Amino acid sequence: MDPFTLAVGSAILAALRAKTGDAADQVLVAWDQTLRAQKGMAGARIGIPPQVKKALTVNRGDRCAYWTLIERCSGTLTVDHRVPLNAGGYNYSDNLQLVCGHHNSSKRARTDLEYRRRNQ
Repeated sequence: MDPFTLAVGSAILAALRAKTGDAADQVLVAWDQTLRAQKGMAGARIGIPPQVKKALTVNRGDRCAYWTLIERCSGTLTVDHRVPLNAGGYNYSDNLQLVCGHHNSSKRARTDLEYRRRNQ
């Protein structure tokens, strides 16, 4: 296992063992702190751990971020970047959202704002 994956796993486990506050918030804080500690990982193309996806689901609801824009939502929810990495985005939790397969494939490399304006 690579050092970054180990650091993420350790930080998430430590946050959950602390048992202070909301567990989902703790996971997202641990994720962001680990990214800050690991130079260069905030904007790198990396896999988002399942614990982070679950925490996003708890905090933001188990539905597509674009469900009100277009009636058709389909597919499994995936983690999407509001501002894509190739447009200067990063992997911090405030730049992540859950999006269905339909909207994820139609959003492509657009920012969240560009996609919303296009589909109003």
